[in-house]
Amino acid sequence: MARVPKAIVKPAILRWLRDASGFSQEEAARKITTKVENLIAWEAGEKQPSMSQLRKLAKAYKRPISDFYLPQPVDEPSIPHDFRRLPDTDEQRYSPALLHEIRMAYRRRSLALDLAQEMGTDIRPFEALSSVTLNDGAENVAERMREIIGVDYALQSTWRNARRSYNEWRQRIETLGVLVFQVISVELSQMLGFSLAYRELPVIGINRKNALNGRTFTMLHEFTHLLLGEGGVCDIDDDLPRNPREQRIEVFCNHVAGAALVPRRELLTHALVTAGPNQPRDWDDDIMATLARDFGCSEHVVLRRLLITNRTTQDFYARKSAEYAARYARQVQQDRERAGDNFRRDMAREAVSNLSTFAKLVLDSYHSDHINLTEASKYLGVRAEKVATVEEMVR
Repeated sequence: MARVPKAIVKPAILRWLRDASGFSQEEAARKITTKVENLIAWEAGEKQPSMSQLRKLAKAYKRPISDFYLPQPVDEPSIPHDFRRLPDTDEQRYSPALLHEIRMAYRRRSLALDLAQEMGTDIRPFEALSSVTLNDGAENVAERMREIIGVDYALQSTWRNARRSYNEWRQRIETLGVLVFQVISVELSQMLGFSLAYRELPVIGINRKNALNGRTFTMLHEFTHLLLGEGGVCDIDDDLPRNPREQRIEVFCNHVAGAALVPRRELLTHALVTAGPNQPRDWDDDIMATLARDFGCSEHVVLRRLLITNRTTQDFYARKSAEYAARYARQVQQDRERAGDNFRRDMAREAVSNLSTFAKLVLDSYHSDHINLTEASKYLGVRAEKVATVEEMVR
């Protein structure tokens, strides 16, 4: 019987790559269908994996084979601060999928900087980074955010559906030199958004599994993190247990995002609001839906703004919040059931949707002969024959 070729890799590298990918030894062994005793022996230097097993590890960890042959572990960018709820369960650790998406965001940003330098393209600094503090007042910061992004209510009121609103906000934010990526492999329970605070090409990551209105709110929440100069990973909910400082930051970012979407003055002077008594009250569903459409946001954001501006009661807010949450959960479940096992991904459309400005930079580099077709397809995450399709969508 022919001997199975062994992979001559260092135990320290195997341990480092597993840890960096977010797997326990038991999870990694299960992922590649081997006994955990085998993995433990490989990482202790008592045995060596076969080449086939190494390829399985590379696939599980989403790493190139070459990483396993590094002479020693290398320093990688630090993981963003965790602004999510307090980790009372094991599920609140960073999942392998989330760690992979954060790692990809760092890589794409680094690649974008390299491509821009090679082409002689100037990177516009994000001057608003670290330009506000928690003491500036959320309503004032929201007004400033709208000025920075270049959105007034006259313009916003023309965006009559969720997709248009999301795309318009995103386009203007990217024009400021911010890379906005959408992630598709992370559960909503793990993360709604994250941000990497850099002066050049800061990054906002948004969970594409969220509804469009939810993505818009998350994007403005993460933009607020950039204004504060403090990126992180967020699940956004105001009512989750966190330490006091993190809770203050998340509540502030939520307040700013809501006020940017639904400015106080425009809300209080809206015809549907001024038509009723100037006091806290319950609101009809039709009015809530119309206000949400007019401001290009979810009904829950409108509800929160009515509470903050003293136009509704805490009891009404609690009842409707629970109703909206239940409705959203049903919608998520229905979307999953509709997709089912027969769901077919349109990789070219995903590349444009998920990468946006980054995709344009890759295509510009390809056409200026700074990268070849194989590299362009790799960076875009599509097959080579689909690069032209991506370009048609982008241009």
